[in-house]
Amino acid sequence: MALSGVHIAWGFSSPGQQNQVGQTTLPAGNPTDGETMAVSAVSTSSAPKASAGGPQPLLSISASAAIYYVTGPSVTTAQLTNAGTTRVACRYYDPSQSPGREDIFVNSGDFFAWILA
Repeated sequence: MALSGVHIAWGFSSPGQQNQVGQTTLPAGNPTDGETMAVSAVSTSSAPKASAGGPQPLLSISASAAIYYVTGPSVTTAQLTNAGTTRVACRYYDPSQSPGREDIFVNSGDFFAWILA
């Protein structure tokens, strides 16, 4: 069955291969947690706690349509709508423009919220 909505996976970063631009970052091992959200929502799972000097938490996002999203310790979908006009401090992800998934660095304890673009 095809993905309908947004799937997220929390984990840690892992250094990838060195290239001309710099070092790429990849998800390390298995995710620590994740969920699939069929409708706009705030995640019930959150970024794992990082250990001192350890890898940084990473969020992998897969979506079936273009979305606006935000991460942080106390996020809401209202932060994304803002009366339908200006969206403050959010990101845009369009799976048709960025095949695969989107991986971003997050802080320990961050949550994820999204709405359709």
